[in-house]
Amino acid sequence: MPDLTLEQLKKLPLYTVERAGSKTFVSREQRASLTEVLGYEAWAWYQSFWYWIPGRLGWILRRLAYGPFLKKAGKNFHIAEFTSIQPPHMLELGEHAAISRYCIINARGGVKIGNYAGCGPMCQIISYSHRMYAEDDAKHPLDRGFESAPIVFEDDVWVGAHCTIMMGVTLHRGSIIGAGSVVTSDIPPYVIAAGAPARPIMLRKPAEEIMALIEVEKQKAMGGA
Repeated sequence: MPDLTLEQLKKLPLYTVERAGSKTFVSREQRASLTEVLGYEAWAWYQSFWYWIPGRLGWILRRLAYGPFLKKAGKNFHIAEFTSIQPPHMLELGEHAAISRYCIINARGGVKIGNYAGCGPMCQIISYSHRMYAEDDAKHPLDRGFESAPIVFEDDVWVGAHCTIMMGVTLHRGSIIGAGSVVTSDIPPYVIAAGAPARPIMLRKPAEEIMALIEVEKQKAMGGA
């Protein structure tokens, strides 16, 4: 296989079993429904009793308090103090997944953090946001609605401090995001990316190995493995 340059890698189509999906429209009425409002308020108050507790004791208590409400709670997941999660039933955490302090997890569109994956302090993971398109300009701001799309951290992914991960993004296995980055598109496996918007800047493995991994995932996605 010929050598693959970093510029060529940026242009590769990515295939995985778990692809972040297309955006879903959420109307003002849906967001303001009684079920949504009561669920938000109940979890916000419940979370406030636990989220401030420091140290390892806080990790353990949050694991016990939050685990039953998560979509998936892997073994020994770690949520540090002053992290806000909303709503919990749309968040999946793998084994030893880690969320550092002062993070905001907006999981309305679905967020999955895989095994041994996580993020540093003060990160924002935003799977849900306001619609701000030109075709909606004539509408009242409150009637433009919202949209959501899932975010996936595959296994062995690390996101540095103070990053923002936008809706619909997949961070593929083994990727690393440099501190302060804004991620708006998928990041290939075993690539280090940084910037705003984030772009690949370095490879963690030889390019040939990365190509082979992409091919394996492609075959899985197509049902050939």
